[in-house]
Amino acid sequence: MIELKAISALSDWSAKTIGQVSLSEVVPERITSLAPFRGQDTVISNWLMEKIGVPFPTPNTAPNHGRVRAMWLGPGQALIFEAKLPPTPLAAMTDQTGAWAVIRLQGAQVEQVLARLIPVDLRQSAMPINTTARTLIGHMTGSVTRVDVDTFDVMVMRSMATTLCKELEHAATGIAGRG
Repeated sequence: MIELKAISALSDWSAKTIGQVSLSEVVPERITSLAPFRGQDTVISNWLMEKIGVPFPTPNTAPNHGRVRAMWLGPGQALIFEAKLPPTPLAAMTDQTGAWAVIRLQGAQVEQVLARLIPVDLRQSAMPINTTARTLIGHMTGSVTRVDVDTFDVMVMRSMATTLCKELEHAATGIAGRG
């Protein structure tokens, strides 16, 4: 009998450091899409606080509690990372675990590298820790989330994973080459 084995979106790619920026894959154990039904926003936010310790995210936020994170994805939509949620009749929920590729960029020049690909003000004054933006990343649609002072998680759909790596490597090489 054939046994299928799950592999990450970037199983054939390896982490690297280019200049002052390191790039590595983040492989969440679980990603759940959560979309409250009409009129259930406050109830779902309270439910999430009770179940996982974070509220439903407001626009452009990504609150976390330990490893668990609730990331705003768009109006009435969030991705919940690393939490097993029980079913609820108050919202639509789908497993998105294998659907996304996540690259973590970390280092002193991370804002400069991402500025080559993302048309969003990434300075910490404009995008503090635990904020997120749904935006273009090069020519792809994705999300960028600041998880620490010099650390961002960049997400695209799984089908764009290899392109994301190439684009980020190219941008990092360009910044590193400037001196």
